[in-house]
Amino acid sequence: MLWRNSLTGQTRVTAVSDAHGLSHRQLASATALQTQVSDLNWQIASTADFDGDGEGDLLWRHQISGETVLWFVKDGALASGGLLSDSAPPIWQLQGAGDLDGDDRPELLWRHSVTGDLVYWQLEGTNLVGGGADGSPA
Repeated sequence: MLWRNSLTGQTRVTAVSDAHGLSHRQLASATALQTQVSDLNWQIASTADFDGDGEGDLLWRHQISGETVLWFVKDGALASGGLLSDSAPPIWQLQGAGDLDGDDRPELLWRHSVTGDLVYWQLEGTNLVGGGADGSPA
């Protein structure tokens, strides 16, 4: 489970360790990246295994600017991350991440809050490499 303190921005991971309880740990950083995001306009928008290493990664979205950042987690620590090569204005709302095209990699599903239009993005790392609109290739 992923927890975020809404006052401080501190991020914490809780994992089931065995049948007797839970193991708590603060998300550590294996790099110079900070794991406490004090600007509370940044929200965790989705989790998925974006890099295929078997661990859930974190997708952050800034509620005002629309910027989107991906944090890659390795062995329970923040290994790397960065701003996505493209960002959607705040009128586009991230609905979630999942394998929409059957390639065993999660795509991002976006919905326009006024028109209801849907688009999806295919990512390689933090780079937008493809996608489509309403099920048709872009």
